[in-house]
Amino acid sequence: MYKSIGFLGLFLATLGLACSSSSTTGSSSGTSGTSGGTSGVTSCGTFGNSAKSCQAGQYCKDETLSICENGCLSNNNCAADQACDKSSGATVGNCVNKAPTTTTTCADLCKKGKACEPSLDVARCEGACTGLSEACKSCVISKACSAPSNACDAECK
Repeated sequence: MYKSIGFLGLFLATLGLACSSSSTTGSSSGTSGTSGGTSGVTSCGTFGNSAKSCQAGQYCKDETLSICENGCLSNNNCAADQACDKSSGATVGNCVNKAPTTTTTCADLCKKGKACEPSLDVARCEGACTGLSEACKSCVISKACSAPSNACDAECK
């Protein structure tokens, strides 16, 4: 009795609702940067009764004395466009630039939507798509039209 519309059809049908909610990103460590990742600045104790911080590319070696050392223990010690590289199993690594990420456009998402649902209003789709994360758009595009309606829930929350 009910026609199966698949994941993409359901997603696109409710796209306007999904896009109206706002989401915030942050980091459990470090100061939030403008791109939603960490800025690499991490806390390092309160020596001298004032809070101390280590800059991106440094880690806190001693919180009691607020001593920062060059290097990183995790990605939290690196800028948003960098990652902590611990080659050869080293405990301390260096911050290295991440490879540039590809960008999936709303036009790409709506082209896929139009292929799955020919009656899709592309202009409305592109307007509703604005604000979706790269991970969400990539997931939607990579899934088959018949994928379950919750196939990209984690990426599109």
